[in-house]
Amino acid sequence: MTTRYLLPCKCGENLQVDASEAGLTLTCVCGAQLEAPTLRGLTKLQKVVVLDPPAKEVWGGRQRGIVIGILVALLGFGLGLYWTIKPSVTPREALDFREIPHDASPAVILRLFHQIQVDGLFRASDTVAEKKYRRPHRLAWWWMIAGYLTGVAGLAVIGLSYLVASASRQGQPQTPKTERRRSSQPAD
Repeated sequence: MTTRYLLPCKCGENLQVDASEAGLTLTCVCGAQLEAPTLRGLTKLQKVVVLDPPAKEVWGGRQRGIVIGILVALLGFGLGLYWTIKPSVTPREALDFREIPHDASPAVILRLFHQIQVDGLFRASDTVAEKKYRRPHRLAWWWMIAGYLTGVAGLAVIGLSYLVASASRQGQPQTPKTERRRSSQPAD
């Protein structure tokens, strides 16, 4: 709370004067020049207690929204970039082809021949290929898309928090400022 004093003008308007403005020449809205009295003279004027405006938040909703948006955008674009760059599974790794090494011993060849007699020759079916080869590619693609969409959502949060804060600032009323200047002559 601040104590101010009402300085009357000839037009009927009262200017609010602070103790720090003692001895200044003030301009009224009507254009008249008024000289504020000294500190002793201010105590003779009518007192008004003015509530101080609330302190402006240093860390408000706008800043929180922008920081959250930046974090979400970085996380999303990082995830999308990871799945874009990550090496994918090759068909050889996915289907686990069994090949006879060139330098295989006769015992290894006999064991493979026996396994073929028991199990029979088979070709990997399309379902095996789907599960082991195509599915990892599809999952990587969906994760990449999800990452980039999350990054775009983070950018949207940044933009919205900036726009909401700008719109709320425009709705606030502007207070008129009076001209105050030091008098060259000391006041009594």
